Amino acid sequence: MPPAVPRLNAPSPSQIADLLRRAAAGLRTGVRTLAFWIAVVLPAAYLPVLIGPSLLSISTPTATHQSLALLGLLVLHGLCIVLGHEHSPRSRRGRCGPVAR
Repeated sequence: MPPAVPRLNAPSPSQIADLLRRAAAGLRTGVRTLAFWIAVVLPAAYLPVLIGPSLLSISTPTATHQSLALLGLLVLHGLCIVLGHEHSPRSRRGRCGPVAR
């Protein structure tokens, strides 16, 4: 007689739905965290755009390119602020103590 082959049970629809909910929650948390930290550090990119590449010994772009770069940074910063505004760095694993609400 051949050895018994273990049978794999297919997950139920409720298990699949639970898995998808947890995956979506993890994805939301990851996107929120990334957006928050990008919003924190992105203002450091404004200065080189505002000063202009001529002071950095780079060939000077047109004013249109510089304006578009600044506009793109502002739009990206606004988007990151909106997406990351609910992130609370202190709430993660209690590393920094309790969060006052």
